[in-house]
Amino acid sequence: MSVDANSAFSKMAGSSAGRHDSRIPEAKSDDDKTVLVQASMPLSQKTRFANAAKAHGLGLSAFVRLACDEYIRTHGWE
Repeated sequence: MSVDANSAFSKMAGSSAGRHDSRIPEAKSDDDKTVLVQASMPLSQKTRFANAAKAHGLGLSAFVRLACDEYIRTHGWE
């Protein structure tokens, strides 16, 4: 399921923290089951991303998904 990152960020910015992941539509089909993805990065970068996510009421995972979707969309990589 595709999520418009700009719209998602706008809706979430004014929401209270603590409900972040439940506001992002979850995949429903067997092809879109939730899976674990690991990424290596410096601690300072992880901290920066986590702080940005928290500032918008998001968890780090939701923030990374939105950022990746936005990057793909704006760079025409689909």
